[in-house]
Amino acid sequence: MKFSIIKNLNLVFALFILSSCKDDRIKVSDLGVIDKDKKNQTAFILQPEKLLVMVRTDSDLDGKTDLWTWVRGGDKDPKTSLVLFEELIRKGNHSRTWYGPGNKKLIEQNDLDEDGRWESMVYYNASAIPKQTMRIVAYVEVDLYGKGKPSLWIFPEARMELDLDDDGKPDRLLTNQNLMLENFAKLQKGKEISQKDFSPMQAGNSWVLNPKQIVNPRYQALISQSLFPVVDLEQTVNKP
Repeated sequence: MKFSIIKNLNLVFALFILSSCKDDRIKVSDLGVIDKDKKNQTAFILQPEKLLVMVRTDSDLDGKTDLWTWVRGGDKDPKTSLVLFEELIRKGNHSRTWYGPGNKKLIEQNDLDEDGRWESMVYYNASAIPKQTMRIVAYVEVDLYGKGKPSLWIFPEARMELDLDDDGKPDRLLTNQNLMLENFAKLQKGKEISQKDFSPMQAGNSWVLNPKQIVNPRYQALISQSLFPVVDLEQTVNKP
């Protein structure tokens, strides 16, 4: 049930764009001038309303589209356009990001090692507004063992919670800043974290299990329910 939100959004966005591209209601325009001969963006505009619905971007300028952005364009003022969903597919980085009112980031799922599975989900706080990049992550869920469920929860600069007995609930805690940095570095290098660094934790002390205990707005996610993906990347709909 909780995963249907993600799957339904993907399906609606993809089917809308793909079906609309078959008739003359969609105008395709090249944007983003790199030099006199090259452009790195393609806009899909709904006619006759002149509403921008999607933008394809070659963000690393390698000649291939790697970023798809679905939007609800403003009919009178382009500045009122709303970003709905964004997918980046680049070597070493496959991510999907969902947006809410005011173009705030809500959640982001990642496959950073290109093994065909989503290994992490990022949950953003209320500060995740456009152009803001600092202290916008409330917490991150990480699938350490490839089981399609989170086993590590990271609250940046505050704590890490670990599910050691594989029951889906965190039972170990790490708050030492230096050890947190060391374990995070191991994750980035694809290495195993040090379980011995974590101490036993009662369920009542877990932020994951008791989000109402979180008083710092930085760690209060806009979406508090886990939406960790279990869907295979192979189910991704082909993009225009």
